[in-house]
Amino acid sequence: DALPICDLMQLVEQKSVQFEGSELLVARTSNDKIYVAIKWVCLGIGLTDGQYQNQTRKINDDVVLCKGVAKLQLPTPGGTQDVLCIEIDYLPLWLAKINANIIENFIVKEKLVNYQLRAKDVLSNAFLPQAKTPQTELEALAALGNAVSLMANQMIQAQQKVEVLETKVTP
Repeated sequence: DALPICDLMQLVEQKSVQFEGSELLVARTSNDKIYVAIKWVCLGIGLTDGQYQNQTRKINDDVVLCKGVAKLQLPTPGGTQDVLCIEIDYLPLWLAKINANIIENFIVKEKLVNYQLRAKDVLSNAFLPQAKTPQTELEALAALGNAVSLMANQMIQAQQKVEVLETKVTP
């Protein structure tokens, strides 16, 4: 509870994201970082209140994880509240530190593994701009031309790097 409320970051966007049958509270802040509410993740996995409290203590005590934690003032169904959140880049590390083998409930164990493997990508994708689907043949051809051009440029850059490396390796 000693964590300061993050005054420097303003809430830019907040979403509820469905994952594994649960609703997760996710927010993007003015520093363009994405945070997920820790309690919502714990509830989504199926952890008990005691396990949630234990996880928040472990996160705050961890030398790395504590760097990704923030209290954000977020609108919730119960009104605006200070919500303990973890930056999305720290989510996989936190979840990986939860030992699925010690969880007896098979369903909770399976949810934890799915969160460990996929939650970050699903939550991040909620804030990525969605690609526009081409509506006409001309738009589709233009998109294809852009993709080919990008690939050609990448190939040229790769070839240039190979040539530089060859000059360094060749006696």
